[in-house]
Amino acid sequence: FYAPNIDITSNYQEFISYLLGGIGVLLILGVLVRSAAVTLAVLYLFSFFGGEPLLILEHVEYLGLAGYLALAGGGHARVTIMDQFDINELRKYSHYAVTFIRVGTGLGLSILALTEKLLNFSDAQQFLNEHNWNLLAPLGASDRMFIIIAGIVELGVGLSLIFNIGTRLTTFALLGLFITTAVLLGMDEVIGHMFAVGVVMAVWTNFPKEKAVIV
Repeated sequence: FYAPNIDITSNYQEFISYLLGGIGVLLILGVLVRSAAVTLAVLYLFSFFGGEPLLILEHVEYLGLAGYLALAGGGHARVTIMDQFDINELRKYSHYAVTFIRVGTGLGLSILALTEKLLNFSDAQQFLNEHNWNLLAPLGASDRMFIIIAGIVELGVGLSLIFNIGTRLTTFALLGLFITTAVLLGMDEVIGHMFAVGVVMAVWTNFPKEKAVIV
């Protein structure tokens, strides 16, 4: 979650970076998944003391990811050799796991819609100056109008995830959007949006266990 746009000034930056790398390895291997997830949540909250709070808040989806993994565990594809040392008491709350990742991702998208578009036209306009992506220009829409529409759509997607409305359709559309931007913007976007693939898989495979507002 230490994205390139986040300037961390904490004296513990290097230590935290190594710790995050270790957490990543544990999650890939499926070792001590719940403990790694709890540590991830603590590090995310701790980072507010060293970085700009608003930029950290824009990545609140990682708190949702931590909650999901802490409750769901590593699933079947995991190394079980150290399971006895994990925080397995959290298993009893596993039915809330998808809620964490769904709401966390929805909050992240909603915050981004406000901070990067609806409440920050200058940054959005700078992006359009560098990338001619005003898809509504042929219809006569100005850049400002396009930014407003894009922000409203992103906010709508975020709110639909938060309130569990059309969740599978929303996550599918979200994955398509991230794949498109990854293809157009390059490898940095692929790395940054790998998280979205995990969200989609988690929601699609576990969604029937949640009570939907509107299916």
